[in-house]
Amino acid sequence: MMRLCDILCCVVLLLSGCGGGSSSDRSVTDLGRTDSLLHISAELKRIPGPGLDAVLVSCSLSMDGQPVLSEPEIQADRGSLGFLEAVAPGKWEVVLTPAGTGLHSITMRSGDVNKTVHPIVCEQLSDDWGQARLVEGLVNSQGYEDGAHISKDGEWLFVHYGPVYMSGILSHFGDIDHPLNTNAIGPYAAPLRPGFYDTRIVDGTIEHYSTLLPELGQMFLPPTMFYGFHRQADSSFAEPFPIGINDAEGASSNAFGICLVPGTDNPIVVFALEHYFDKDEYGVDLDTSHDIYSSPLTLGQVNELANWKRGTESSMEIIEDAKGMQVLNLPEQVLGQGNPMVSQNNAGTYALWTDAEYLPAGGADSWNNEQYFENISVHELSGDWATGSWSLSILPEPINGSDSHERQPFFTGTQLYFARDDATMPVTIMSSDYLGGPFEMSTSWSEPTVEISAGTGRFEAGSLLAVGEPTIATRTGGDEMYFIAVLSRGTIGNDDDLDLDGQVAMVPRLPIANE
Repeated sequence: MMRLCDILCCVVLLLSGCGGGSSSDRSVTDLGRTDSLLHISAELKRIPGPGLDAVLVSCSLSMDGQPVLSEPEIQADRGSLGFLEAVAPGKWEVVLTPAGTGLHSITMRSGDVNKTVHPIVCEQLSDDWGQARLVEGLVNSQGYEDGAHISKDGEWLFVHYGPVYMSGILSHFGDIDHPLNTNAIGPYAAPLRPGFYDTRIVDGTIEHYSTLLPELGQMFLPPTMFYGFHRQADSSFAEPFPIGINDAEGASSNAFGICLVPGTDNPIVVFALEHYFDKDEYGVDLDTSHDIYSSPLTLGQVNELANWKRGTESSMEIIEDAKGMQVLNLPEQVLGQGNPMVSQNNAGTYALWTDAEYLPAGGADSWNNEQYFENISVHELSGDWATGSWSLSILPEPINGSDSHERQPFFTGTQLYFARDDATMPVTIMSSDYLGGPFEMSTSWSEPTVEISAGTGRFEAGSLLAVGEPTIATRTGGDEMYFIAVLSRGTIGNDDDLDLDGQVAMVPRLPIANE
């Protein structure tokens, strides 16, 4: 998850090769054949600059496996489209010249059938990657998508979700009466978000209080949960299933950073959680930082990670049915661990990668007034997953910088991908080659390079403001990087707040030349 502090620094700092295809089908009635389907498919290809990359859009029409020769209508909501050229029977191409960085929606129509694709233009994109685009299907919504994680085989996609305004959390944090914090903008029911814990959403209004301890009064609690999605035949993601801690269906546990553990007989996930009800007999928090928890998971089904219930009303006691959820016995870090990612080497040994907050030696972080820095740690497991012990290493320079934030690690075995920002750079996806040797040694890592950058200075609707949360699937056709794209929806409200929109995006890796 891009925690509140992560996105806040993004806002402070701010104030694409060949892609897979997509398709749309609909019964054709105007041709007098109700038993046939007109099929629209699209492909996106990055055309490298100079300047911002252009996008080659290919549109194909077919019916019953045969090309349809009638020319489609193609429109873009941003940028400009060139000449529509027929390149083969039933196939046309057109070049999009972008208006700027960010989202450009392109709609293709033939009769009453239409298909829209959403390429994302980046300020900087490594030559290894093709055209970035939003993930299709039921993943993205008007609400807040964050904390993306893709299974290694690319079949299952997970997100951290809330039907909330990102800008309400950022610009009006703690203001439980501000419209951006009380209006539920995203879905919280089927078909997009079945099973969302919606007790605190009444007629589209979010109520900020604890469903377990309402006598504590109002408190700032944006409702969030995890969701999983299954890849479809057209590479979109659908079949959403909820994953959450049931706190009287209040969706206020604020767990984040879900990740599948590789190499297990049955699915296990890890995630970060500050256990609000982990208290001693006097009601004092035993641990006020985020810890890493693991839990069994059933793919494609409703998953209740734990159930928190009220004990007796007079004692305000909270009783937990953990249902297999347990905290990992990691070495303590001052302000906790977040955004876990688990890797496994060829020998089967696990490593748990996290980001962690810490107080710098000089005190407050002077460049954005935050009282912490962030860096990346790795915990190596000795023994089996359930009972083994973990040893902690803080990654050295060049991974962790002395005046920058590093977070959201993803390790492939040969490369470490992560997000970085500093006083001059918004949140950017970086990578470093693993050269072998102990993880804590500087000589084990190459100098990090930029994989995806949003750039700075653009705020109009559609602009790309930040990127983060890299996660990679290895598919038969090549790797796919999924990430969070923070986009502008322009301004909103009487305060002209910048309306930020977290969306899940994907970019395919280009094939190696002569491969």
